[in-house]
Parts: sequence; C-alpha cells; structure tokens
Amino acid sequence: MQFRSGNFFFGVIHMSLFIHHKFKIGLALVLIAVMAGGILIKGHPVASQDEAPASPWSVRCSEGEDKSCEIFQRLVVKETGQRVAEFAIGFPDGKKEARGVVILPLGILLPEGARMQIDDGQPFKFKVRYCTQQGCFAFLNLNKELLGKLRKGDAATVIFKNLEGQDLSVGMSLFGFTKSLKELS
Repeated sequence: MQFRSGNFFFGVIHMSLFIHHKFKIGLALVLIAVMAGGILIKGHPVASQDEAPASPWSVRCSEGEDKSCEIFQRLVVKETGQRVAEFAIGFPDGKKEARGVVILPLGILLPEGARMQIDDGQPFKFKVRYCTQQGCFAFLNLNKELLGKLRKGDAATVIFKNLEGQDLSVGMSLFGFTKSLKELS
C-alpha cells in the first residue's frame, strides 16, 4: 500500500479500520464456534466407553538449567486449531504461591479486564496486562483459597468484554486439575 504525504492520515485511518474490522470478524468466528460447541481441547484423546475420560490438563516444562513446569489447558477451534483461550498455572522460582496466566483472544476490551467464576461462586476480577499477536495476557497470583476453589470445582468460566462492550465467556473444565497440579510437586 502506497501513501502520499497528503493522504497518509486517511490511509492510516483506513488501514486501522480495516484491521479493526478484520479482528472483529475473526473474533466473531471464533466465538460462534465456541457457542456452537465447536471447541475441542487439542492434544487430549477422547476416551472409549470403558476408559475414564482424559483430563484436559497437561504438564509442560521448560528446557535448560532453570527447568520449571506448569499445568495448562488450551481451548482451540476444532476445525482450524486456532486458540480461543489458555489457562496455565505454575509455581515460579519454587514459590509456594501459584501464579496463573490466562491468554484470551484479540479484540477484547482491555480497560474492563476479565473475571473468572468457579462453578456458581462469586466471580473475581483480574487485569489483562497486554496483547501480542498470540493473544491478550493476564497474570494472576493464586492464593491458597483460590487454588482450593479450583481444586474442588468442576468448571472455571472466564468472562470478558468484546470491543462493543458485550460480555463473552469461555468455560474450562477442572476435571483432572488436582491430579495434574500434584505432578508439579
């Protein structure tokens, strides 16, 4: 795209609106797939009728001398493999208090932050710190009380607002959470 000095501002506005529109369409398609049940937890096999269901939580570890591990659950669109959301929990630097990272899709309203609700409990609010091409990142300090609720819960729902201010939510299963968290010890 070429801009002449007289048309630069108009070109930037046009490009900005195009990018904004493109993100709105992408977010809308992802959210339609979520609402239509088109979400599959990637990398987790479906159990047969004779087997116990597979946990949606996995453990991943960094390489090198400062090896650290975390549990995570990633929700993706089944047809495309595009990530909708991810929730990871670990104990950085051997600390006793867990730290969580929530990655949400692009196109969310940042000043509003996000909320997490465990089962039918009271939602708690947290800030979304920044966005990159990989998504929008929030970091949570998970005290013993909150970690206990996650261990006992069945589902966690992350609620956030789109650019139009409408509430959107993504649910994550807590099945297998406690067992996976014990693997970090």
